[in-house]
Amino acid sequence: MDLYEFEGKGLLARLGVATPTGLFRTDPAGAGDAGDSIGYPCVVKSQVLTGGRGKAGGIAIVADRVELEREAARILQLEIKGRLPVGLLVESRAPQGRELYAAVVFDTSRACPAVLFSPQGGVEVESDSSRLIRVPVPVDELDAITPQWVTERLLPALPAQDAASISTHMDAVARLLANLVVAFCEYDLELLEINPLIASSDGLIAADAKVTIDDDALFRQREGLVRAERPPLPELESRAKQFGLNFVDLDGEICLMANGAGLNLSLLDAVAFHGSSPANFLDTGGGASTVKAYEGTRILQDRSLRDSRVRARLIMLSLAITRAGEAATGIAQAMSELADDPVPTFAVVHGTGADEGKQILEDKGISVAPDIRTAVEWAAAARRGNGAGVRTSTEGGRA
Repeated sequence: MDLYEFEGKGLLARLGVATPTGLFRTDPAGAGDAGDSIGYPCVVKSQVLTGGRGKAGGIAIVADRVELEREAARILQLEIKGRLPVGLLVESRAPQGRELYAAVVFDTSRACPAVLFSPQGGVEVESDSSRLIRVPVPVDELDAITPQWVTERLLPALPAQDAASISTHMDAVARLLANLVVAFCEYDLELLEINPLIASSDGLIAADAKVTIDDDALFRQREGLVRAERPPLPELESRAKQFGLNFVDLDGEICLMANGAGLNLSLLDAVAFHGSSPANFLDTGGGASTVKAYEGTRILQDRSLRDSRVRARLIMLSLAITRAGEAATGIAQAMSELADDPVPTFAVVHGTGADEGKQILEDKGISVAPDIRTAVEWAAAARRGNGAGVRTSTEGGRA
């Protein structure tokens, strides 16, 4: 679960990390009262779980109460990437200073937390990845994490000019990062990010906070951290969650489903490489059971039928433990229930029982390609109205 900025800053306050004075409010009058308490000029920020708030107009600097209430009313009605805010964060302006970047993430390759630090933060953090330092924290060293431990590993990794330029703040940075690692583990987090981290004459101040809690740990971490009501999930995302599927709606032409996040990401890249765009991300998980494949296909069908821009569906099965025939049976069942399907469906089937899975899908009129590249080519060239799976290439598969 992602925390809203004001919730994330509440966690930072528990850790003793300085943040701008801020108050969460849900209406313009309340925002005005908060501004009067904090003082002007101040900042009002949309509390919405998406990026790009500044560019979308979701953050405003205001000079007085009249302006604050006007901007608060506007921002509360402002949709950003299809989401309305749950409220507003009214806070004092962060002091001027150098912008740094600090975070703790989970390093999947080493199965341990990792500290991320860059002497260049803010919107420029991604412009020069060579300055982003990653320091893994081995599990057997978590109990020994100290500012000295961080300093000994961070300083040698920094370019000499960067180390020199932040030398006056290095002790504070090391203490902060050590505290973030401890909090990352204590609160079952997947991400704890401060960007920008302002280094000023007053010390370090977190101007923003992004925090993600492991969903499986919410039963023990929700209380005290989660303060705002979460708006209901969009319908298809909610349906997917009920069956253990991961669905993300996108704005493209080809609906996608695969068993595994890695396969889905490969499909996203392949679709983009062939000049098209994905309409969604739908992950059944590593084991695509008959039920999951059936429910996923139903969601895929609904997504494609609601959007006339969608030209095709593309399903990728690469199974080891679950037999391909089980997943294919679920897909075939869903396809049987949809009459007069105007959206062609293509598939790739690899792994245990692949031949059985291919036959089941082909019997339902789905064109099965020999590889991802061919399947993506077919889907990218498809035209809506061609039926369940009209092949658009002469290479492999079955029309």
